Amino acid sequence: MGDPLERLGSETAMGLESTIKEELSMDIDPPLRENLATAEDWRKALNKVVPAVVVLRTTACRAFDTEPAGASYATGFVVDKRRGIILTNRHVVKPGPVVAEAMFVNREEITVHPIYRDPVHDFGFFRYNPDAIQFLEYEEIPLAPEVACVGLEIRVVGNDSGEKVSILAGTLARLDRDAPHYKKDGYNDFNTFYMQAASGTKGGSSGSPVIDWQGRAVALNAGSKSSSASAFFLPLERVVRALKFLQKGGDSYKSEWEAISISRGTLQTTFVHKGFDEIRRLGLKSETEQMVRLASAQGETGMLVVDSVVPGGPAHNHLGPGDVLVRVNGEVITHFLKLETLLDDSVEQKIELQIERGGTPMSVQLAVQDLHSITPAHFLEVSGAVIHPLSYQQARNFRFQCGLVYVSEPGYMLFRASVPRHAIIKKFAGEEISKLEDLISVLSKLSRGARVPLEYISYQDRHRKKSVLVTVDRHEWYAPPQIYTRDDSSGLWTAKPAFQPESTMPSSGVNGEATHMEHTHQINHLELTDGVSSMETCYEHVSAELHSENEAGPTAATANASIAERVIEPTLVMFEVHVPPSCMLDGVHAQHFFGTGVIVHHSRSMGLAAVDKNTVAISSSDVMLSFAAFPIEIPGEVVFLHPVHNYALVAYDPSALGPVGASVVRAAELLPEPALRRGDSVYLVGLSRSLQATSRKSVVTNPCAALNIGSADCPRYRATNMEVIELDTDFGSTFSGLLTDELGRVQAIWGSFSTQLKFGCNTSEDHQFVRGIPVYAISQVLDKIIAGANGPPLLINGVKRPMPLVRILEVEFYPTLLSKARSFGLSDDWIQALAKKDPVRRQVLRVKGCSAGSKAENLLEQGDMVLAVNKEPVTCFRDIEDACQALDNGDNGGNLNMTIFRQGREIDLLVGTDVRDGSGTPRVINWCGCIVQDPHPAVRALGYLPEEGHGVYVARWCHGSPVHRYGLYALQWIVEVNGKSTPDLDSFVNVTKELEHGEFVRVKTVHLTGKPRVLTLKQDLHYWPTWELRFDPDTAIWKRRMIKTLDCRNLQTEELVMASASTYRQLPIGSCQVVRYKFEEDQTPETTSTLRSPRGTTLLLLDVPSGEGNETMDPEKALELVKSGATLLLLEVPQYTLIGIDTQVFSVVPAFKGIKMIPPGVHFVFYSSSTRDGKEFSPIIGFFIDAGHSQVVVRVWDQQEERLIRVPEEEEERYTQAVKSLEFDKNLGPYDLSLFAEWKRLSNYITKSTIERLEPIGGEITVTHESGIVNGTCKSALERALDEQLKNNKFSAPAEKHPKRGCYYTIIPRIIKRKGVESQQLTSLNLDKTELLETLLVKDYGGSEESLLGELQFAFIAFLMGQSLEAFMQWKSLVSLLLGCTEAPFCTRSQLFTKFIKVIYYQLKYGLQKDRSVRDVGASALLDDSWFSSDSFLHRLCKDFFSLVEDASIVDGDLLSWTRKLKELLENSLGWEFQQKSAVDGIYFEEDDEYAPVVEMLDEPSGSEHMTA
Repeated sequence: MGDPLERLGSETAMGLESTIKEELSMDIDPPLRENLATAEDWRKALNKVVPAVVVLRTTACRAFDTEPAGASYATGFVVDKRRGIILTNRHVVKPGPVVAEAMFVNREEITVHPIYRDPVHDFGFFRYNPDAIQFLEYEEIPLAPEVACVGLEIRVVGNDSGEKVSILAGTLARLDRDAPHYKKDGYNDFNTFYMQAASGTKGGSSGSPVIDWQGRAVALNAGSKSSSASAFFLPLERVVRALKFLQKGGDSYKSEWEAISISRGTLQTTFVHKGFDEIRRLGLKSETEQMVRLASAQGETGMLVVDSVVPGGPAHNHLGPGDVLVRVNGEVITHFLKLETLLDDSVEQKIELQIERGGTPMSVQLAVQDLHSITPAHFLEVSGAVIHPLSYQQARNFRFQCGLVYVSEPGYMLFRASVPRHAIIKKFAGEEISKLEDLISVLSKLSRGARVPLEYISYQDRHRKKSVLVTVDRHEWYAPPQIYTRDDSSGLWTAKPAFQPESTMPSSGVNGEATHMEHTHQINHLELTDGVSSMETCYEHVSAELHSENEAGPTAATANASIAERVIEPTLVMFEVHVPPSCMLDGVHAQHFFGTGVIVHHSRSMGLAAVDKNTVAISSSDVMLSFAAFPIEIPGEVVFLHPVHNYALVAYDPSALGPVGASVVRAAELLPEPALRRGDSVYLVGLSRSLQATSRKSVVTNPCAALNIGSADCPRYRATNMEVIELDTDFGSTFSGLLTDELGRVQAIWGSFSTQLKFGCNTSEDHQFVRGIPVYAISQVLDKIIAGANGPPLLINGVKRPMPLVRILEVEFYPTLLSKARSFGLSDDWIQALAKKDPVRRQVLRVKGCSAGSKAENLLEQGDMVLAVNKEPVTCFRDIEDACQALDNGDNGGNLNMTIFRQGREIDLLVGTDVRDGSGTPRVINWCGCIVQDPHPAVRALGYLPEEGHGVYVARWCHGSPVHRYGLYALQWIVEVNGKSTPDLDSFVNVTKELEHGEFVRVKTVHLTGKPRVLTLKQDLHYWPTWELRFDPDTAIWKRRMIKTLDCRNLQTEELVMASASTYRQLPIGSCQVVRYKFEEDQTPETTSTLRSPRGTTLLLLDVPSGEGNETMDPEKALELVKSGATLLLLEVPQYTLIGIDTQVFSVVPAFKGIKMIPPGVHFVFYSSSTRDGKEFSPIIGFFIDAGHSQVVVRVWDQQEERLIRVPEEEEERYTQAVKSLEFDKNLGPYDLSLFAEWKRLSNYITKSTIERLEPIGGEITVTHESGIVNGTCKSALERALDEQLKNNKFSAPAEKHPKRGCYYTIIPRIIKRKGVESQQLTSLNLDKTELLETLLVKDYGGSEESLLGELQFAFIAFLMGQSLEAFMQWKSLVSLLLGCTEAPFCTRSQLFTKFIKVIYYQLKYGLQKDRSVRDVGASALLDDSWFSSDSFLHRLCKDFFSLVEDASIVDGDLLSWTRKLKELLENSLGWEFQQKSAVDGIYFEEDDEYAPVVEMLDEPSGSEHMTA
C-alpha cells in the first residue's frame, strides 16, 4: 500500500491536506499574525485600550483574613461599560472592608464599590456609575482567554511603579506555570495554572490587562518575581464565567446592585500538576498512565496530585498528599480548569473520585462544599481587634479547620495580653470557643476591668496551647464591640452592636439607693478591684485586722541582703504599662513599658507610687502594679505627671491588696535633705523582672550633672532643666530603682530617661539611660496632695482630692562655665557674685529656648544669661524652680523680676510664669483616622507654633483611614479646614462636625519644619466616624463620645435635637429657613415653611415619635443621666412654641413635653409663643432656675396669658414622681451636654443668691414689661432700635397694663458728683472710676468681686437670650464702669479685671460668632449696624482700656494676655482698629464720646443720678 501523500493530487488527498492545514492554523496562526503586527497595529490597539484602563486607589479599612489594613494603588480595566464593571485582582478588591476610587486616563475620578471577590483565584470586580464619566470616550476591553499561547507578543498596560500609565512589552513563555506562592501567612492562589512572561512588572500594576495586538485581554496581571523580572498572569476562563453571572443581574447600571450568587465548589484540597516521570515514582501504574495519555489531549505531560487537605473538610481522612487523581465521575481529569468546572457545577452534591495511592487504585465519594460558606463575610471588632471565622485561605496555610475563631488583628486588649496576629482562640474565661458566637457570648457577660484567662494556639507552634490573662478595657478606649457584615448590594460592611443593649459590657453592680456621689465612688472602687480573687478583695470585711505601716517587717528573701535592701524591699513595685493605639498622645514612642517604682504613700484610703516618665509616659494608659512584698497584681491610675521633672505618681487602691498584702506593703521614707554630694556612698536597690530585690553599694561621682537631651524626630517628653546624679557603678541601662542611704531612706529615684541617637542625616535609634532623680520634687508634690492642694479635683479611690498645680518658667536653660561667660563679656562683679553663690558649680544659666505660647516667649531670647531672679543670683535650675514656687505665696501676679545679660548689656525684665497641672493631655479627637490633640509641651518646646492661630496637632494616624489614603500624616498642625481656622480643639470640632459623609475636605497643614501644605481628603463616616476621648476627673474614667457618624440617629442627643441659641437672639426680626428632622426611616431633612425668627438663622425643630427615646445612647449611661440630671417638665405647650434653655432651642411638636438630663446648677429658660400657623412669634419671656440634683421643675401653659405658670405643690409632687418613674421619658428631649461647657463660661459666676437678688417679682424677664422702665433714659442707636421694635410689635401689650416688674439691678451712676470737691478732683474721679468701683463693691456687693461678675453675666444672658433692653443697659453700665477704671486694673484689683476680661471675652465671642447655618449672612445675630461704627460705646471704651494695659510699665501677665485676646477678637469679628487720637492724662477719647470725662458745676441741681461718699 502506497504512502497517502503520494495521492495529494486526488480530490481526497487534497481534502485531507486542506484539513491538516486548517487544524495546524488553529495553533500557529495567532503567533504568525502576531509577528506580522506592525507598530501601527499596536498603536491602534493601545489607543483603544488605554482609555478603559483605570488607576485604582484602594484602602483596606480594617485588617481582614489575609490582608492588613492599609492604602495602595493598583490597576483595573473596564470589562462591561453598560453595567459599569471593572476587573482587577482579588488582592486589590480585598476580602474585607474596602473603600476605592478609580481614576481614568483623563483624571476623572469616580467611586467604585466591590461586587465580587473570588474566594480562591486572584480576581475580583468593582462597579461604578457609567454616567459619572462625562468627558472621556472609551470602550470596554473584551476578554479572550482562548487566544493565549506560547510565543504570543503581549503588552501590559497599567499603573506600574506608581506611574499613571505604563506600557510594558513581553512574550508569553509558559501557560502552565504553578500558581505563585507569595507568603506563608497571606493570600496565595492555587488549583490553577498561571502564565509567565519576562515583562518585569512591579508594584501598582496588579490588575492590569495583558493584551494582544487586537486590543483583547488574554490574561490578568497578578504578580511578579523581581529577581528574574518575571511576571505572572492569571488565565481568564474563570473570570469570564464569573462576569457572565454578574451580567445576568441586569442590562444596565443600577444604583442598588443586586447581589448575584456565583456557584463555587470545593473539596478543601490543593492539587498540583506533576509530570508523568515524577508520578511514576509515586507509584502510578503503567497501564493507568497509558489510559490517561490516550484519553487526554495530545501533548499532555502529567496529572493532578493531591498536595494538601484541610482538616475537617470534605476530603479530610479520604484524600492524602501523594494521591494521584485519575477520574472524577468516570471522566479522566488532568487539568485544573476541567476539575474546577466540575466542582462548581456540583455544589452540595456528591462526586466520585478514582485515585491511585502508591500504585493502589481507590475510589471515594465526596460531598462538594459551597466555597462561599467557608469564606467569612462578617467579623467582630472589639478593642481594636478584628476577629472572624478562619477562612479557607488561612486554613489551607495553617492546616487548621475552617471556621475557627481567628485573630486577624489583635488590637489593644489582645495585644496587651500578648495574643499575636493569626492566633486561634480556643478557650476564653473558662469556656470552650469553637465559633465566633461563643466568643461574643462570653464577652457579653464580662464587666469592664475584668481579668479572665484566654487560651490560643498559633500556626508557628501548633502543638502547644498558650494561656494568657486578658484584661477587658476599663476605660472607653474603643467603641463598644460591633459586628460588621458584608453587604454585596452596597459594597459596604454594615455594623451593629455585638450585644443586645441590656447586656452591653456591664460594670460591676452598685447599690441603687446610694447617692450620686456614692454611686460614682462605688463604681470606681469596684472596677478597680474587679478581676482580683475573692480572698484579695475581702478587705472591707476584715479591715480591723490591718497592721500599721510601721509594723511591716522586712521581706527580703536573702539572708545576706543589706539593711537598705531589707528596709526598702516592701516599698518596691514593678510597673507594667500599656498604651492604647487609639490614644498614643504626646509623642509616646511605644505601647509597652516596664520599670521599677517606689511606694511614697500608703494608707487605708489611698496608695501612691512614684516612677520615672519613661515608664509612665502619659496619663492615657493602663497601669498594672506588682508588689515585691506580696504576690499580687492590681491596676493603678496615673494621677500626676510632673511637667518638668522625670517622674509620675500612680494611685492604687490599698483594699485591693487584701488584709495580708496591705499589712506588709508600706511606703518608703523620703530623705530630700541633705542633698547628695560627690563621694557619698549610696545603695542602688531595684527589682529584676522576676520581682527579686537586687542591690549594690555605689559612690556618687557627680551629684549635679546637667542633662542635655535633644529633641526626638517625633517630639516627646524629654527631661530638661534637670540635674541628675551619676554613680561610679550600676546595673546597666535597663535597671531602674532607688538610691538610699544605709538605713533605707530614699534619696533619689534611679530612673530611666529616653533619648534618640542619630546616625547620619536620616537614621536614628531610640536609646535609654538611667540616672538618679533627687526626691525633693516628689516630696513637695506629695505633701500638697496629702494636705489638700488648691487645684483641680480628681477622684482617687472614690474620694475627690484636689491635685496640685505647678508654677514653672517654660524656658529651657543650659549651664555655661563662668570662664566661658567671661569671654562673652560678663563683668567681674557678676563672675564673683555667681562663684560666691555656688563655688561648686561655678556656672551661669543660659537660655536655650522658650516654649511657644508661654509668657516668656517674647521676652527672653536664645543665649541670654540669667544672672539673678528677684535680685538673688541664680546658678542652677533649682534656684529658678524655687523662685517660681515662691510666687504662689507672693502678691506679684506670677511674674519673675529677672536680671539677664544680653549682648553685652544687663537688662531687668518682668517675666511671667505659667501654671501647669499634672494631668497630662486630657482630650483627644479622632477625625478621619488621625489622632488630633492640642500641641503638647514637647511640641511647644520646639519654640514654634503656626502663625495661623496655632492649630491642632496631629499626633498619630491609623492605617486604612482617609488620612492614610490622602497623606495627612503626623507631626503637623491642622490650621484650617475648608478655609475655617481651627486654632483649638473646640473650633476644630465645630468645623468638622458640619462636614458630611463622602464630602471632600480642604485641609491646610503646617509641618513641624514650618512648611505649609494644602491637601484634600474625602471624609468617610461609615468606617471612620468622628469621636472624642476625654478624661473625666469626676469618675477617673476616659470616656468616649461620638461627635459625627453616618447614622443620623446616633447623633440624636448631640447634633439634631438641639439648636444653638447663638443663632436665636433678636426676635422677631427677620426670617429663617426651618429644617425639620424626624427620627424615622427617612433621614432626609425636608424644608418646611419659613417662620419669622432671628434674621439669617436656621432652627432645628424636633419631632419625637411616640415610643422613641434615646435609641442609640448606652442604656446605663442614659439612665444615669436621666436620674441624676434635672428635668424641665413643660405641659400643654402649643405647637410651634419655641422653648430654650441656656444656648439651646427646641421647637414644640405635639409629643414634646420638656427637657431631661439637665446638669445641676444655674440655667436660663426662655420661650416665645407662636401664631397658629407658626409664622410669627411673641417677645421672649425668660427666667433663671437653680436646678438641683434630680430636681423636676414643672410648668404648665396658661392659654389666656400665653405664658408658663407654676402648678400647685401637690400637683408638682405628683408630676415629679411620674418623671422619676420615667413615665414622661419618651416625650423629653435630652439636654445637649456638648454645649454645657460653653454655657458654663457664660454663667460660672451666677449663683442662687445672684438670682434671688436680681430677678424681678415673679421671676419673669421680658421686654414687654420694660417700656416704662427705659422711657426717659439716654439711649444709643442700638437701644433705640430695640425700643422701636418693642413699640411696633403686635404682641406687645400697652405699658399701663404691665406695672414695673423689672430686675433689681445695682444702680451704676454714669457721672460722679460730690459736693465740696474741687472741679479738678471731680474731673479726676470721672476720668478714673476706680473709687466708684471700690464704693460699689463694698456698699452693694458686700466686697465680693464674684457678685459683681455674676450680675454682669446675669444681665448679658437676660439681654442676649431674654431680649431684655433693661438688661442690655445694665450690662452696658457695668462694662463702662469697669473699662473706665485706670488704677484698679494695675494696683488693687488685678485679679478682678483678669476675670472680667475673661467674662466679657467669652460673652462677645459667643455673641459675635458667625451663623454657620446660612452662608450668605455676614453678621452675627447679636450685631446691630451701630456695633460696626467707630462711635460705638464699646469701641471707645475698649480702645482706651487696651491702650492703658498695653502701655503700662507693670501689668499682670494674665490680664495682658486676656486683654490681647479680647482685642484680637474685636478686630477680627468687627473689623475695629484701636488707634490713639487725643489724650488727657493717658485717657484717649473722642469729642462726642458719651463716656468721655464730664465736669459738672457743683451748684447744678441734683436731679440726675449721682453718688455721694
